[in-house]
Amino acid sequence: TWGGSAHYTEVDGIAYNSADDIWSTGILLVGPMYMGSSGNIVYEGHVQLGRVIGITPNFFGGETASDTGFGIGGSLKYRLGSKFAVGVNLDYITGEPYFEYAGWSQKISAINFTGGIGFLF
Repeated sequence: TWGGSAHYTEVDGIAYNSADDIWSTGILLVGPMYMGSSGNIVYEGHVQLGRVIGITPNFFGGETASDTGFGIGGSLKYRLGSKFAVGVNLDYITGEPYFEYAGWSQKISAINFTGGIGFLF
């Protein structure tokens, strides 16, 4: 799994909305996946380890820090005949990089829930 995000900062109820006020995060995780099926249902689960990266806004020094990341998730798909399937996915990712310049750590966590229709080929 890999991904990233960026968002503006809010401190003590004050929103900072310039390009210098952006928190950025990134993840890169790898690990085993288990797949199985029963009739028209396909299921899978995975556990992953890797790196979680955080970049503070410039007013916190623009520092980059990383930590060991952990992820767990799974999906469930139901086949609608030979060409289509509907599915749902759920993933949880977490890590807590320590920013030396700022002198604190920041927990970075995400829950990702998706669903959709897939074309099978």
